[in-house]
Amino acid sequence: NIKTILREQKNEMTLSQQKFLQSTHNKEAGLLILQTYNPSRQVEFANKPSLCVLGDFPTLGSVARTCGYEVVKDWLTIEINDFQNWENVPEEYKLQKESVKEVAEMIFNEFRYFKLTEIMLFLQHLKAGKYERFYNTIKGTTILRSLRLFKEYRDMIISREEQRKRKEEFEEGLKHAISYTEFKKMKLKECV
Repeated sequence: NIKTILREQKNEMTLSQQKFLQSTHNKEAGLLILQTYNPSRQVEFANKPSLCVLGDFPTLGSVARTCGYEVVKDWLTIEINDFQNWENVPEEYKLQKESVKEVAEMIFNEFRYFKLTEIMLFLQHLKAGKYERFYNTIKGTTILRSLRLFKEYRDMIISREEQRKRKEEFEEGLKHAISYTEFKKMKLKECV
């Protein structure tokens, strides 16, 4: 029963996670997203970057179509707030609530084709300092610039996988290939 699960997990959820579930029209789907793509699992996903990018995970757009746009915006807000808390900057230097929502909307508008796991991988990279620096102040533009840099990394993973598949297909094709001399002999036999 979803109500029992919600009651049991309420004590373990942060306030932003509880608000997320309240805003979710499809509570079961919202709970599943929250459990599966929780900020606490970022490290787990980040240990498998190729899987994050190439795996069969929902995109921001597919979650919006399935559960509603507010669910995606709230999920992104939770993820961004987790990053802000991890950065350990004073409250006055963090993005304000409305700014976080606006950054979430901008991420959705520009990167709706990103998988939830890709966003989580990006945030792990951001925590590791792989992109833009924040200098004790969290800025939405810095997050967005960093996400564009992450997209280059993501595209490289996709490109490598496409090259690997092309090579595999080529090698498979070679197994069934014949030389030109063999081809001429075969055609000669057909004519006789």
